[in-house]
Amino acid sequence: MKNLDKAIAGKLRAYGDIIYHSMIRSQARRKILLDLKRNGPGNTTDLSTRTGYHYSNTRGALVGNGEKYDSELSLVTTGLANADPGTKEIIYSLTPTGEEVANIVEQIWDN
Repeated sequence: MKNLDKAIAGKLRAYGDIIYHSMIRSQARRKILLDLKRNGPGNTTDLSTRTGYHYSNTRGALVGNGEKYDSELSLVTTGLANADPGTKEIIYSLTPTGEEVANIVEQIWDN
C-alpha cells in the first residue's frame, strides 16, 4: 500500500462511508474492482482466474457471503459493479461510479 495521501483518501471518502470502508477493509474487493477496470467484464470464474483468488472469495467480494464478506460492503451492493445475468452465468462489470472509485483506488494501492 502506498502512503495514504489525505487528499486522495478524502476523494474516496467523498463516495460515502460504505464505499470507503468497502475499499479499506478488503484487498480482494480492491483487486477485483481494479481487474474489472483493466480487463473488462467477467463472470466469477474469469475474475477468480485473473485475480488469483479462490472462487468463494471472489464471489464474497462481489456479492457478500454472510461470513468473511459482508454483503453490505460488496461491490454489487455498494453500486460499484453491475451483475448482469448472462446466458449461463452472471457477468460482472463496473458501473460509472465503480470506474471513478477504481481510478482513486489505483492512486492509493499497488494491487
